[in-house]
Amino acid sequence: MQMQNNMITSWDDGSVFDLKIAELLDRYKISAIFYIPIINHEREVMTKSQIRQIAYKFEVGGHTYSHVDLTTVSQKKAFDEVLKGKKELEDIIGKKINKFCFPKGRYNKNVVGVVKKAGFKSARTSRIFCIDNNYGGFLENPNLHVYNHMLITYLASCVKNKDLKSFLSALRIKRVGFSNVASQFYRQGFHIWGHSWEVEEKVLWKDLKNFLSKLSKFNYN
Repeated sequence: MQMQNNMITSWDDGSVFDLKIAELLDRYKISAIFYIPIINHEREVMTKSQIRQIAYKFEVGGHTYSHVDLTTVSQKKAFDEVLKGKKELEDIIGKKINKFCFPKGRYNKNVVGVVKKAGFKSARTSRIFCIDNNYGGFLENPNLHVYNHMLITYLASCVKNKDLKSFLSALRIKRVGFSNVASQFYRQGFHIWGHSWEVEEKVLWKDLKNFLSKLSKFNYN
């Protein structure tokens, strides 16, 4: 069964639980990008061998070398982090990477410039909920974060991004859960993102499995 080519999932931080995510995605034939730092002082990351295992079936993207918040360091340090992480990943998997994701979802104009200078073709944001993707520009906004946020968090995110239209749809997510919203988006393109360590900590594996199962039923028209 083939998935629509505009449907994607992405997973940040390079956690060892990414391997469990990859097994589920492979089972349901769903594509993904794994954004991986080389080291992460907050939690255990995959080994080089495990990264290669992921890259065998899925795309890999940059996430800096040490998962640093790029808005808190100098522009030189930010560039070094982005470029070093890119080169290290390319050495590990043996091919070029073109996509990047901002650690902790934090960026500004200078950070975007640094990521472009390092040679990346696009950068994914960490919007909690967004109806409209932005695939035409350098920044890509995902639709939905795999996490059961409080309603006030959805509202705050939508207000911050001046996107109250998305908040109305977020109300439905709170009512039915993220595992039941696939049909709302799949025809226009759908991009969910998350952290495998969050799925583990919040015991969301069952919900995620149900969600991926629903996505896998959508064929090309």
